[in-house]
Amino acid sequence: MGFTRGQLEQIRLVLRTICPFSIAANFAVVAIVAFVKRKQTTLGYLHAFLSLSDIWLAISWITGDTIAESKDLCIVFGALYEYFVSASSCWSFLIALHCYIIVIYSPKAAGKYWMVYLTYGIGVPSILVVGTFVSQFAMKRGDVFGDAEYQCWISPNYPELRIAFYYSVLWLHFVLILCFYIRIYFMIQSRARDLSTTQETLNTIDDNMNGPTSPKEEESHKIVYSSLSRSKSLACSKNLIVIDRSFTSRFEIPTNSKVSLSPIDQPDSLYIQPPNATSTIQQSQKSSCLSYSHSQSTFNQSKSAANILNDSPRSTMIQRAPTPTQPSYVAKMSNSRNKLVLKTAAIAVGTLISWLPATILQILVLNGNAEPPHSLSILTAVGFGLSGFWNSGSFLMDFVVEHLNLQKQSAAGIGQTQSHILS
Repeated sequence: MGFTRGQLEQIRLVLRTICPFSIAANFAVVAIVAFVKRKQTTLGYLHAFLSLSDIWLAISWITGDTIAESKDLCIVFGALYEYFVSASSCWSFLIALHCYIIVIYSPKAAGKYWMVYLTYGIGVPSILVVGTFVSQFAMKRGDVFGDAEYQCWISPNYPELRIAFYYSVLWLHFVLILCFYIRIYFMIQSRARDLSTTQETLNTIDDNMNGPTSPKEEESHKIVYSSLSRSKSLACSKNLIVIDRSFTSRFEIPTNSKVSLSPIDQPDSLYIQPPNATSTIQQSQKSSCLSYSHSQSTFNQSKSAANILNDSPRSTMIQRAPTPTQPSYVAKMSNSRNKLVLKTAAIAVGTLISWLPATILQILVLNGNAEPPHSLSILTAVGFGLSGFWNSGSFLMDFVVEHLNLQKQSAAGIGQTQSHILS
């Protein structure tokens, strides 16, 4: 695959125009993770590692093959390019895997795999680089790293190694990433459906606050409560209803719990247990999952039993507190699902744009086509330049949206406080 001088200049112009913006975007991701505390999570660190890899790739494309005349320097740059281009694929895969474990299992379970992530993200690219050097000694076609025209990488003497040590790994990760996000989508869909069904059931019970009028209705309420108590598929909600017939009372569960609305940070199952007169009320949050138990002390801080009995002498349930200023949790789950669809589509389209032309180009070269269409070479250059935007762009967009939402919540809280003072 040989380019004329004019064709090479066009390719360099494309890469040197796009890549500086990619470097700036990825530096922004690294800075946010470094200085914004709420982003200093496992997922944030994975994004930062991916951005660091994309920064080096952009530097390699800006440099191009201008250092090819220095054989040793080109070998060093080629080995680093092989490492970081493989690392970029690995970190993208690990981000999807981490999100999958969070949603399907739990955030606590996902946190246990940090060392596994590091081992994979650092170890696999290292193995691939070592593999290319081993192949050089086995195949004996000269230096394995050299002038690859777009940058210093695996030389044209070893075209099959480009497929074996990068493109096959890239597309394997791509397929697995899509599988993870599709599975996450259906899990969110299922949780939203279960939560919607549960809320409808509880709303029906709310309509009977005066208690059942017949033994049959009373038995029906017991069955509903028993079913809800055993359920391990209810998503957390800020206005959760807990039903119990062990004492005639009602109180409001605190609504100041932080619930993550990220499409990849969904809460785990909520376990509801029947309260009793001597149990404790305690609210705790573990990695975006809420667990509630009922306490006598908090019960005493809510409405007195006498007032409750006066309000509803036959009331047998704990009533949820409406939160009209916030959308329903079902709507939030639906919003998370939609965001996940957009993110999955962006990843799929971005990967195809960035790496499909390059893959086709390498297959043509491997099959003996020494002069592929120049338009395909230009598309390859454009894809290389854009490859650093898919991760950084989605991360920065989520960060901006989250920041604006936090500002709105803060402003709403200040407004409610001022209204309370004035009243």
